[in-house]
Amino acid sequence: MTLMSKRLLIVDDNSINVELLLDLLDDHGFDHVQGISDPRQVLGLCQQQLPDLILLDIRMPYLDGYGVMSQLQAHFGAQMPPVIVLTAQIDDETRHKALSMGVRDFLTKPFKHDEVLQRIRNTLDVEHRYQV
Repeated sequence: MTLMSKRLLIVDDNSINVELLLDLLDDHGFDHVQGISDPRQVLGLCQQQLPDLILLDIRMPYLDGYGVMSQLQAHFGAQMPPVIVLTAQIDDETRHKALSMGVRDFLTKPFKHDEVLQRIRNTLDVEHRYQV
């Protein structure tokens, strides 16, 4: 399976960010990308088909990114997909808490297209190497 055929899930309560990332990834050959704005849907979607990578906003209504990660860890344990956090906050507390929950990387808003693509590729490449 090539990196471009990996399944990605984008979760951000801002639908503009979701659309921007969907368009960017589609334009660069990622074929299996889904985007949602309601974090309460993540667990159900992952139970149906586990993505290879989740791009997850931290600050969202109803259920923040930490809550989403807690649900995924409780349900999937070591099989939880890798997570890249999407955040406008780059403070030490946010980074420390996210890293302690197993986050692989961070993307700060506003997004730089080249950085988004490279961080996704890097994370997927590392995950692929561990599976081989």
